[in-house]
Amino acid sequence: MEWLTQQGFRLLNIPGEATYLGHSRNGYTSVLDLIFANGPAIQSGCPSDWAINQEIAYGLDHYAIQWTLFNNTEPIDNTYGLKFNIKDTDRENG
Repeated sequence: MEWLTQQGFRLLNIPGEATYLGHSRNGYTSVLDLIFANGPAIQSGCPSDWAINQEIAYGLDHYAIQWTLFNNTEPIDNTYGLKFNIKDTDRENG
């Protein structure tokens, strides 16, 4: 996590908010699922509306994490005018 922070990423999770419900009967929870976003994404408001939603976990042991991507953003034109041709790509050799 320290490396990601040094690279300009920010943790979106609320510290201590559980993302995992253990299998034991004692109600053990943990924060296993971490969501990061980089600086440009955060500045553009992407992702937004980030939340842990326990109601749509569908019986799994991990709570659902939901967010909105590209909310209120304008598409970027192809500023370089590049065109791509994938007809001759070799799927076997990447």
